[in-house]
Amino acid sequence: VGARVPEVLSDVRASPPYCTEKTPEFSGDCGPHEAVSWVFFIVYSAINKFFLIPLIGGTVVNAFFESVDDLRCVLTPDEMRQFETCWGALDTYQTGYISAWKFPPLM
Repeated sequence: VGARVPEVLSDVRASPPYCTEKTPEFSGDCGPHEAVSWVFFIVYSAINKFFLIPLIGGTVVNAFFESVDDLRCVLTPDEMRQFETCWGALDTYQTGYISAWKFPPLM
């Protein structure tokens, strides 16, 4: 919006004869009082500037780095499962260590 703020605010606060006033049958389509439109615009701009834009930017950057990390991974999840199965068979007591002579089957 930037430099067009006055134009947008004038559109928001439409008044007769450019709108239909409120009647018992129709709620009307005239804009709110000028102060209300300014408050709305300032609140909207603040939420947009300090919350929505950083949130969207952070999401995009996070998705980028996750995809880069996925490309760096040497092992697939399936290969990791096979390694864990083989390790579990060699480390029967679940100590986290295996003897040196048991190491070649892991290769």
